[in-house]
Amino acid sequence: MDKLKLEAKTREIFGKKNRELREKGLIPATVYGKKVGPFSISVDAKQLNDIYRKSGDNTVVELSIDNSGNHHVLIQDVVRTPVSGEIMHVDFHAISLTEKVKAFVELEIIGDNELLKTGGNAILAMNEIEVEALPTHLPHKIEVDISGLKEFGETIYVKDLKVNADVKILADEGNPVVTLSAPEKIEVEEVKPAEVAEGEEVKTEENKEEAKTE
Repeated sequence: MDKLKLEAKTREIFGKKNRELREKGLIPATVYGKKVGPFSISVDAKQLNDIYRKSGDNTVVELSIDNSGNHHVLIQDVVRTPVSGEIMHVDFHAISLTEKVKAFVELEIIGDNELLKTGGNAILAMNEIEVEALPTHLPHKIEVDISGLKEFGETIYVKDLKVNADVKILADEGNPVVTLSAPEKIEVEEVKPAEVAEGEEVKTEENKEEAKTE
């Protein structure tokens, strides 16, 4: 993948006034790191959306602020509107390419399994997992292959996940990741005749005929 570059400008608008930035096609953002910031910036909405669509989280981006200082950053904490899903704010984590960082990586179920066709379900115990690696070695996602599960109740654990040797998973290796669950049995509740209150006459067909002749 080509090096991803993003231009930014120092931001002096805050709070509710950020709406003015968004109306101009800009997105408010924050940069922070061990030796950087935190400080406020704004970035072009179209440019950010294009980069985020290509890279997602855990991809190194070269951020140029006011056409001067460049920082290597990771896109983190993307805030979106609940209805349209547009990006409202984003944090950039400034990092060093030579120092390992910790990040959460999305887990994705892959593989065909015949048991799913019988009504079974692959239940994820976690949607993401924390790892440690150099910024350029961070995976975008970790695939969880369920094709090898042969029986309902079988589980894939953290120790079973496949990652590159330069990526360290920080979660306990005994934690479950995904379990193949059996189809739920639908119990049909037996409908019992309504109880008759004490002193109330049960109307049978014979009762009905007698009532007609009265």
